[in-house]
Amino acid sequence: MRRKKHNRRWFIETASVGLLGLGACGTSPNSTEKDQETGISTETTSPPTSSPSGTTNTGETNPPADPPSSPVLCEETTEDIAGPFYRENPPWRVNLADGELGTPLTIRGVVYADDCQTPLQNAVVDVWQADTSGAYDNSSEAFRLRGQMQTNAQGEYEYKTILPGRYRNGATYRPRHIHYQVQHTTEAQNEPTTLITQLYFEGDEYLASDPWAEKSRTIALEEVNGEFEGIFDIVLAVSA
Repeated sequence: MRRKKHNRRWFIETASVGLLGLGACGTSPNSTEKDQETGISTETTSPPTSSPSGTTNTGETNPPADPPSSPVLCEETTEDIAGPFYRENPPWRVNLADGELGTPLTIRGVVYADDCQTPLQNAVVDVWQADTSGAYDNSSEAFRLRGQMQTNAQGEYEYKTILPGRYRNGATYRPRHIHYQVQHTTEAQNEPTTLITQLYFEGDEYLASDPWAEKSRTIALEEVNGEFEGIFDIVLAVSA
């Protein structure tokens, strides 16, 4: 039998029809394919086109700009009563709990100017508190659970003590607290800016009934290996 001959024109037309058929059976440039091994759908997209102006059109619109953030509320640390147990000229030290029985407690923080951002170097932080039985050392030369320290170049302070005890106040108890006197003097001042306040701790059952405790000066404590740690930042009425 003689084999039918086909000319070049027939071959080109036949090949073109076959390619068109393959295109109809395949996926479109923007179709979603599924990875045969992972089962995760992956999307293939055609390359971005250029607009008449020469810019690239990706088919996407720019996301809306984030709304402006609200300004951070900055408030000076509020005052509290000094109480009757303050003693002048306590020792300079950061370990108030030397030889004391009780639950170890570390308090650290930063003393800021009135913008809540500028740290105050060399601010004097004077602290005093009751022992585990709720008693203050009002007369001994040891100045138990009392001390003062200065902030560093970053406005930071830190001291080690014990968790203070509670003591009676009329028919109820005062919540656990630590007294603070914080002072800072600028070059333009003749007298230091002084804040007298108190620090309280979240979860104390006597917070709600105490006439002086404030939420803004009540901090959470974190337990680490049987010891407690807390952060108490202070904002003074000192211009930044």
